[in-house]
Amino acid sequence: MPYIGTQPNDVKKNTGVYTPSEILQLEKDGHWGGSLKLIEEQTYSSGVSFVDFTSIQENKFDVHLLQYSNVSSTEPTANVNLNIRFYESGVLETASVYQNAFQFGGTGGVFGENKSTSQDTLGAFAGNFQNSKANGYIYLYNLGNSSKYSFVTGHSFFGHPTQP
Repeated sequence: MPYIGTQPNDVKKNTGVYTPSEILQLEKDGHWGGSLKLIEEQTYSSGVSFVDFTSIQENKFDVHLLQYSNVSSTEPTANVNLNIRFYESGVLETASVYQNAFQFGGTGGVFGENKSTSQDTLGAFAGNFQNSKANGYIYLYNLGNSSKYSFVTGHSFFGHPTQP
């Protein structure tokens, strides 16, 4: 049975053939094609250790896209990371309950993998980017569905400045 919808909870049963009026109605309802809706935007500034995204409409959307651009650090150490924590029933989960795995590769030919079954954050999505810029995106899944595990996938890029 064919379905159409931008979210699993927005699917509509159909035969796979649409009339022009059905297409117009699906577009009007936001169910035709893969469109994005800006839900919340945050600006990170010096001296702030974290930002909260608390209006993500998780009851309406099953998949969220988080984009970050030109994130930089002037910390004296190059070991600075972007990490994620979730709220569970309105309380920020800070215990070591997060599981993660990620692969990385560098322009110098260094490749590797990090994984853990007991971290206090979910990440890192960028690291070691002192005095350079980090850019990337993270997809977050099932944030409003307590019967499923929430999980993320992402891609990040950060460059190292040329030393004089």
